Amino acid sequence: MKMEGSFNAKVVLLGTSRVGKTSIATRFGMNTFDENQTATIGVAFLTKSYKFDEGVISFELWDTAGQEKFKSVTMSYVREAKAVLCVYDLFKKGTVSPAIDYAVDAVEKLGESTIIVMVGNKSDLCVDVPPEVYSFCQKHSYNHFECSAKTGEGIDEIFSFLGKQLIEKKFFEKSLIRSFDIQEENGKSKCC
Repeated sequence: MKMEGSFNAKVVLLGTSRVGKTSIATRFGMNTFDENQTATIGVAFLTKSYKFDEGVISFELWDTAGQEKFKSVTMSYVREAKAVLCVYDLFKKGTVSPAIDYAVDAVEKLGESTIIVMVGNKSDLCVDVPPEVYSFCQKHSYNHFECSAKTGEGIDEIFSFLGKQLIEKKFFEKSLIRSFDIQEENGKSKCC
């Protein structure tokens, strides 16, 4: 696909509290890591542009609250997302099932064409991916990445993959901004 210019892509990060959604967003967006990161209340927003051969994608990262009491509010932020990262903690197996549930909910809200990526964070602490993640991804043809927001390992690969998927799926053809000239006719100005 020949794509030129700059395009926006809304990417929502979903998962339970303390899995590292904010850390992934800030590692990608600002190349920083805060060991004492506080829990997100509501949603946090961050953007970063990433250059591809076909053009520049401005990733709009929506970092959502992971507490169960905010789940209904959190899911309202999914609307119009091009991609969803369902994050779980590789070190805490109890975070896998909620990440899978978030993926199911996101597809229900957005449709099958949405790019869903399962992300196992904290690979600096643990590299054992639970088998249920692999079987879930295989069953639904989702991709899986392991990363460490702390060290930065795997973060660029996730967003490089997302950009390539967005381009490949031609998600930007419908969102191209068309411009046109408003010209004077018979010497009179036109207003709109």
